[in-house]
Amino acid sequence: MVWDPTALPDAIGRTVVITGGNAGVGYFTGEQLARAGARVVLA
Repeated sequence: MVWDPTALPDAIGRTVVITGGNAGVGYFTGEQLARAGARVVLA
């Protein structure tokens, strides 16, 4: 399965909490969500 980060819906005004976001998949996911407009909290 291939994940395309450009296919993310608009995330402006949303807040997401990502556990384990200091490296790897969690970090990349947080980075992409932030680019989509979300407020990202890495925990």
